[in-house]
Amino acid sequence: MDALLEKLVEENRPFTREGRVAGYIPELAKADRDELGICVVSSDGRISSAGEYRRTFTIQSNIKPILLLLALDNGEDTVRARAGVEATGKPFDAINYTDQALLSEHLNPMVNMGAILLCTLIHGTSYSQRLERLLELTRRLAEVETSIYRLAD
Repeated sequence: MDALLEKLVEENRPFTREGRVAGYIPELAKADRDELGICVVSSDGRISSAGEYRRTFTIQSNIKPILLLLALDNGEDTVRARAGVEATGKPFDAINYTDQALLSEHLNPMVNMGAILLCTLIHGTSYSQRLERLLELTRRLAEVETSIYRLAD
């Protein structure tokens, strides 16, 4: 599997030259577009990898499903009462997708406004407690050492 992944990485590496690093988010602007890697963990725990898979990277929107998991501590009914599943068809950072009032069914947890709403549902009495719960779950799901995590400068 490692050989196959290495072949795929090398075959696809030239495509990294066709795009640009996103500059609209400072942490993304720091990315090296020449870095490309993959790490796959099979259901029986076998790890296969290739390329620069050990490099740290910013996870950006990949955090949204983890936010949803934490919000579900309040129960599905509570989350559904506050957030919907409607696809907006608008950019991820759109505040409102129409000229109409922003309703809960418009707050899809997988777009920024919905994800921001989910942050209010994370248990904790302070921002620090809620952030620590988010980091703790992210670390557990990724099964990595705490020391590799850092907040963006």
